[in-house]
Amino acid sequence: MRTFSDIQTALAAPPLDIVTLLGRIENGRGQEALHHAQAPQVLERLAARTRFDSITASSAIEDVIVDDERALQILRAPESAGAYRNRSELEFAGPRGS
Repeated sequence: MRTFSDIQTALAAPPLDIVTLLGRIENGRGQEALHHAQAPQVLERLAARTRFDSITASSAIEDVIVDDERALQILRAPESAGAYRNRSELEFAGPRGS
């Protein structure tokens, strides 16, 4: 039969690999802040590209394929633009399309 008497021992010291990983995350946060202060436009472009790649990939999983140039036009257009050529573009736009 198990008891809770060892719970204090188990929770007293986190595993070393978790501590190491948390340290790396904290270090990364500091580096991101440094880069943001030095070159914010680079980080903004990287974030925009990551969003584009994420939307494109998740749309492709659902068989919604839009060529890259048109996808950029859709993402850059104001929400009220709403002129989509076909259902794939409407679905690519997501909530903006409705």
